[in-house]
Amino acid sequence: MWWNSRIAGAWCISVNSAQDLAQYAAQYAAQYRERRDAFFASPQSPLSSEDRARFTGLNYYPFDPAYRFTLEPTRKDFLEPVEIENSSGEKAWYLLWGQVSVPFAGRTEILELYIKEPEESPSSVFIPFKDNTNGSETCGTGRYLDAMLEGRILTLDFNLTYSPFCAYGDGWTCPLPPRANWLGVSVRAGERLLEF
Repeated sequence: MWWNSRIAGAWCISVNSAQDLAQYAAQYAAQYRERRDAFFASPQSPLSSEDRARFTGLNYYPFDPAYRFTLEPTRKDFLEPVEIENSSGEKAWYLLWGQVSVPFAGRTEILELYIKEPEESPSSVFIPFKDNTNGSETCGTGRYLDAMLEGRILTLDFNLTYSPFCAYGDGWTCPLPPRANWLGVSVRAGERLLEF
């Protein structure tokens, strides 16, 4: 949940048409990618110094507005503590906030939505997920999405999905997507495997 929270402030705008919204979403995704690339080129990057020296940018799918959804999630009656296994084999506690049905092309999938700290009205939810691209086109362990929540409306823009730090270097511990968030579709949006 750490990444989008750094640059999410620009989401709160007014648009006059669906076309304006699509253009804004594409611009936002481009700016997001520029900032993520800049972070990966910095000394704080999860990349080794050797990899950072030859780094020219992360690899992304082209922006696709079909992977951006505005949906109404189903919130749980109470925050349910759940343990999520991480890449080191240990487990960490998260709070299951609710779930949402996502109408991908040809198939609707249900995703569980998590938060880390108890909040009455969180501004975003964390979605670790796997899909059919993992291992061949995207990180084998799965990817993450921080979805913006405004009132009862959840914006899921899979163009903003990102790989965990453990995909880029040793010494990082990353939560693994729970079985409930293993999708039966290929989500060809967001971050891909890094190529040098």
